[in-house]
Amino acid sequence: MSNYLGALHMIGDQIARLTSYIEKRNIRKKTLVLFTADHGDYMTGCGVRLSNAVESVFTSMGDIMPTMCEAIGADIPHGVQGRSL
Repeated sequence: MSNYLGALHMIGDQIARLTSYIEKRNIRKKTLVLFTADHGDYMTGCGVRLSNAVESVFTSMGDIMPTMCEAIGADIPHGVQGRSL
């Protein structure tokens, strides 16, 4: 468990570095950052954060592409099985 928590702390530090970089360069409005993880269910992690709000919904990796398409204003290709979050 301590290794897992240590890894989370390290990831948090790297996210802070990335957001600082984005803010310092004033590119926040034209930047989209996506983080994914696997096996969050083992730590009761289930949900999606969209614009500082957390949605408790089940998602899959198949939802990433439609979500990204919608975020940049692109059409979601026909036949895509995922859904935009």
